[in-house]
Amino acid sequence: MRTATSNLVQLINQHNVDITYIQEPYTINNKLARLPRSHKVYKSGDGRKRTAIVINNDQLDVTLITQLSNEDCVAVEENSNI
Repeated sequence: MRTATSNLVQLINQHNVDITYIQEPYTINNKLARLPRSHKVYKSGDGRKRTAIVINNDQLDVTLITQLSNEDCVAVEENSNI
């Protein structure tokens, strides 16, 4: 999974992808691993994270919708006027 995550990060950066939805992300001790700190990562729940949303654009105003999010589903609202 490390290689898949590394490849994903490379593609995100290479193609300037703003929003990425990840299913079954690589985790260590129930925490997402191998994603750069420069990317905003949205996830929810206390257990093993099975989905996440990664934002690679500081211009996007994104808010996690906690009422609709858990380990299996992450919902966000994007409020930007880009």
